[in-house]
Amino acid sequence: MRKGSWGPVVLAVLALAGSRAYALEVNEIEPNDTSAQADANGAFTGDVMIAGSILPAGDLDRFRLDLATNQVVRFETFGEETYTSGKECDPTVEGTIITVFTADGVTQLIRDGQSSGINQCAAVVAELSAGTYYVQVRSRNKEIPTYKLEIKFQTPAGTEAEPNPSRATATPIIGSDVYETGSHLLATDVDYYAITIPPTGASLRAEVIEPGVGGECTANAMDSELVLEDASGTVLVDDDNGGRGLCSRIDGRGAFPTNPAAHDLAPGTYYLRVISSAAAGVGPTAVFNYRVAVTVVAKDVIFNDGWESGTLGAWTAAVTDNNDLRPSNLAGMTGNWGMRADVNDLNPLYVEDQTPLHESQYRVRFKLDTNGYDPGTAQGHLRTRVFIGFQEAPQRRLFAIVLKRTAAGQYSIGARTRVDTGGFADTAFFDVTPGMHRIEILWTRASGPATSDGVFRLWIDGHAHEAILTAVPNNAGTVDFVRLGAMSVKGGANGTLYFDDFVSHRWTYVGP
Repeated sequence: MRKGSWGPVVLAVLALAGSRAYALEVNEIEPNDTSAQADANGAFTGDVMIAGSILPAGDLDRFRLDLATNQVVRFETFGEETYTSGKECDPTVEGTIITVFTADGVTQLIRDGQSSGINQCAAVVAELSAGTYYVQVRSRNKEIPTYKLEIKFQTPAGTEAEPNPSRATATPIIGSDVYETGSHLLATDVDYYAITIPPTGASLRAEVIEPGVGGECTANAMDSELVLEDASGTVLVDDDNGGRGLCSRIDGRGAFPTNPAAHDLAPGTYYLRVISSAAAGVGPTAVFNYRVAVTVVAKDVIFNDGWESGTLGAWTAAVTDNNDLRPSNLAGMTGNWGMRADVNDLNPLYVEDQTPLHESQYRVRFKLDTNGYDPGTAQGHLRTRVFIGFQEAPQRRLFAIVLKRTAAGQYSIGARTRVDTGGFADTAFFDVTPGMHRIEILWTRASGPATSDGVFRLWIDGHAHEAILTAVPNNAGTVDFVRLGAMSVKGGANGTLYFDDFVSHRWTYVGP
């Protein structure tokens, strides 16, 4: 295939239900109230995000997990269209309970009904031996039309390097969804760990758990205290019993975090201090082996602008072609201002945002008003690119949103995304009416050069039109900058496009 041509590389469109290989997201398969039904639906064996619902309020959702080796796993529920920086679980609608059962499907191993996740959502972090388990999600007392259950394996980051009683001797913990192994063999022991927050800024979740499935946290047989400090030694959070039983947990994720001082941390080095609780004294609960599990979630919002300043100044750069691209009251679809692109020649018109920082996942939503724009139909030119995401070095296009208009005046919107061979995968074009439409995409990079598990999703007007491409081999690039406007303009194009309400995220669905 010629590089840059519109002809598609055919990729599978995900049939979400029933998938049991790694995927970003799958749908629950009903019925799944019992272990036998979970068996029939198939076992999960790795990281997965499951979309489910609790309907009616007494519904039970049960999923089977098979572990080939011992694993530390985080089970966590979230609100609709979310990830680990998560949309809040609405306390008036949602409130989940997670229970992990052993292979017999009856013996309860661990349970969280105390909102150990974000807001009213449940979360469990535990070390499990190789074998079969059943994970059950239920509501406290209400219907939940949509929720997400994430099963995320935590990667071993190593073992603390003793002695580490100070910030200067702290053991580094590198990465996210990782855990460090430690020992607290004296009541007076102090273990320091160093965590680096990336240039994007990030929120932190850290939890002390017991090694193995002994249940020391739940049985109140170990009593930890977890302290978060900045580089100067200032204590930001001091938690005694925020985790299971007498164990500790700090969580700065979400819009209304349990620990606000761990939310949207500035770039730099921070320190976790693991000690025994003062309440433990020198008793047996002051001495324990442990794991400290850490999740670092990059700041969710990358950039947003609604042009309410009346300028293009929020953007890194702009190509205006003598003011053909400019803020306008006529373009305002949210608030008073928007951006208009007056197309009257072949010159591109766009604003550029360079805020993305080597993003492996990128979401964006903006509003587009077609406003009678003609891409040049009289000369057989039917398409104009209105949004493009780029890799920086080497510079190349990773994905694009395309506005199409036929000679008969029918508008449609579609998208394409690059694959590592240099070709492209395309969504369908969806017919839309003239006027304003909300466009949102999700681009997710494949996890490795030989792993075709990248994802591209397109939403138009919420869920009115949706397209999903999976098994995308797109590991070669990351999102470094984006452009919005009228691009790849062809002969005969004329008219004005309106744009407004631009928002980009790393994780969460933006929505209307």
